[in-house]
Amino acid sequence: MKRRVTDEGAVNGPVPHEFGIRPEHPWQAQEAEASLSGAILVTEELGETTIVHLDVGGSPVAAKLPGEVRLRRGIPCT
Repeated sequence: MKRRVTDEGAVNGPVPHEFGIRPEHPWQAQEAEASLSGAILVTEELGETTIVHLDVGGSPVAAKLPGEVRLRRGIPCT
């Protein structure tokens, strides 16, 4: 979908946004600071790292964690 930019530099109408975070850059926040919650879909144990795939509000998110992490599908994460 194409949108025209106004003279002021704003986009006409609402535009959905996507952003990316490298899977190796998640951080552990204190519970009061956490702002993303999701459920585990799949884990990939790769030896020295584990890739955890999550469903966060209907959007896919991946996190690369150090070592072997034993997590089960469907477990809620924050």
